[in-house]
Amino acid sequence: MIPIAKNISVVDELGNEYEATYPKRAKGLVKNGRARFVSENKICLVCPPNTILEDLNMSDNIIKKEQVFTQIAELQKVLGSIDKILFSIQCISDSQQYVEPDDGDPLTLDYMPEVALEKIKAIREIVMSREHTINSMLSFYLSVYNNLENAEKE
Repeated sequence: MIPIAKNISVVDELGNEYEATYPKRAKGLVKNGRARFVSENKICLVCPPNTILEDLNMSDNIIKKEQVFTQIAELQKVLGSIDKILFSIQCISDSQQYVEPDDGDPLTLDYMPEVALEKIKAIREIVMSREHTINSMLSFYLSVYNNLENAEKE
């Protein structure tokens, strides 16, 4: 039995040459849209491979106190807007279910207030869930900030 040779040349769009590949592998790359045939024995990769395939160490990712402080400030702004939304939702659910027409007589709305209140409750739950998530993020960033501050002192 004769072994299959890597006889298909591989290049990228910039002209960089890579190690040759097997014909079946080349056909698979073309079929999946990751390469195209340039000639009978040459394919061109659509997206060249990453030259750096190793992960960065955590120690290489340096975060500054100013960046953390900016994130904290942004989260606090979002929390402020969520508080306003929750207050508005509460006002709507507490309000009366009628409208004052121009002649001064109260007019009862012809809709099911139970349905409207359920919708308001659902929206309120969504907003409260978002508030909880942002509070969790805020406490995380505060702990990162405190760790950075303690590291500076040492």
